Amino acid sequence: MLKLMRQQKSSLCPQCSIVSVGSYETSDYATRSSVVSTNNWISDKHNMGMSIDREAWSQLKACAETFCKFDDYNWDWSLQFSGMTCWKAPIQVLYARTSRVFHIGQCGIHHKGTCDPSKIVEDVNKRLAGAKFFPSEISLESVGQIKIMPRPNGGWSDPRDHKLCMSFIQ
Repeated sequence: MLKLMRQQKSSLCPQCSIVSVGSYETSDYATRSSVVSTNNWISDKHNMGMSIDREAWSQLKACAETFCKFDDYNWDWSLQFSGMTCWKAPIQVLYARTSRVFHIGQCGIHHKGTCDPSKIVEDVNKRLAGAKFFPSEISLESVGQIKIMPRPNGGWSDPRDHKLCMSFIQ
């Protein structure tokens, strides 16, 4: 799927600098496995199974200080913030409407109440019944554009973190 999406990116979404086969959407796998959409890249919607192109890497490098000094311990919120405030244009994503990557770690620090990881895996397996993960062609479905400015969650204000981050990007 990723290969097919990358091959057709120039016709489906030439301005997209990220292609993502991961999504938190819960579409019907039996009928929608070949559907893709485009949107502004939103960290809590499109942060799994991503690939970026050279232009995105160049933009990230040019905005390294904005990215590295955003006071949030989550890389994805830092990317979204830098993309909305520093990049030439907001980051665009071409993404699969039926995810090929699954987040099964919900039973962590952000989870409230009881959580059973085996139940999460069982739910994913049920959703995958009848899935066609490798379609021969894909179709583009329009969705409304989303724009959310992230607020920093903190945890990334130590100058040593900034310096380390900058060293990776340079």
